[in-house]
Amino acid sequence: MGRDIFRQLLSEQRQESQEIRQYTRQHLDALALRLGQIQSHILRINALGERLAKLGKLNSDEFDFKEEPALGGLDASGSAQSVGPSELVSDMEQLSVMIEDREHKLELMDGLMLGSKIHDELKLAGRPVKKGWISSKYGYRKDPFTGKKAFHYGVDIAGKENSE
Repeated sequence: MGRDIFRQLLSEQRQESQEIRQYTRQHLDALALRLGQIQSHILRINALGERLAKLGKLNSDEFDFKEEPALGGLDASGSAQSVGPSELVSDMEQLSVMIEDREHKLELMDGLMLGSKIHDELKLAGRPVKKGWISSKYGYRKDPFTGKKAFHYGVDIAGKENSE
């Protein structure tokens, strides 16, 4: 009779141990998935940072996105404690929010810098032909395609065919 109780308790403990392993595996899989998402965000931020550093002509040594950032060492005093799963998940979520915020700000900076660069490149730096004349001015005029009055956003400069 005593052996039967012992076997029953052992069987229950094995079942409970199996359930705990499965629960732990599921949570580790969820953490691994979340970590993969965070790593993906960091890769995009690094690519965007590299692009902004080139666009802004920044010092590539100072803004090297391929280098790992410097980290402090481990606590050698032995007073460090392990982090619990809920604290780890909370830290990962806070990190994720920070990463998304930085990614959004960098994307806005990219748009502003790109827009500024395009604007600078669109400025007229001279006439497109060596000898030519203004054939259509900036402002309202009769549209040659529709025949209606329309706003013309450019200045047309005509020239002889094959002119410099």
